[in-house]
Amino acid sequence: HYLPNQDIMREQSFNLVTYNLLDDFANYLKCLVRLPCRTSTVAAIRLSATILEVLQGPCSGNQAHFTLNTELLETLNRLNRSKIIRDCLEGEEIDLKKTSIDILQALLEGQGDKSVVFEKLLSVLHLDIIQFMSNNLLQGKVVQKPNEYTPFKDEFIEEKIILKTECVVLLQTLCNFRPSLYDELGISRRVEDIV
Repeated sequence: HYLPNQDIMREQSFNLVTYNLLDDFANYLKCLVRLPCRTSTVAAIRLSATILEVLQGPCSGNQAHFTLNTELLETLNRLNRSKIIRDCLEGEEIDLKKTSIDILQALLEGQGDKSVVFEKLLSVLHLDIIQFMSNNLLQGKVVQKPNEYTPFKDEFIEEKIILKTECVVLLQTLCNFRPSLYDELGISRRVEDIV
């Protein structure tokens, strides 16, 4: 993660006219999430990986811009609430949600105690869906056969475990920033109880 290359996505100080590509990234992701189909999911996976790349390091200018000046957080809420429909594939949808959680973590990377980024994220983020994904992703499906029940083999179990773990880490990060969330969300302060 090379900070000058990350900053150049937001502003090009050596140009007479500057172009903010972060706004385009956020708007394009918003459009893709509103058009649920496999083509949109595949494009959103690539775009969200790009967004993640320009945040990690961290790049505080891009963190602030995405959080305070775009609808990225609202789009990530919508994305994380989405269900698999039409020709969407479960594995790709899980990958997209994993990257969305990584983006949320990247927005918080390196933020201090009095962070406006943390405050904005907490005021917009739908914590209930993050908490749901941290608890309910691994509930097994059951297939009924004549006179017996057998667990359905979930081919995406490893990806779901990673997504669940990332959600737990994000919740822990948010609770560390605002300890009252432990009680508000009914989350144990002991990591062993969460995982």
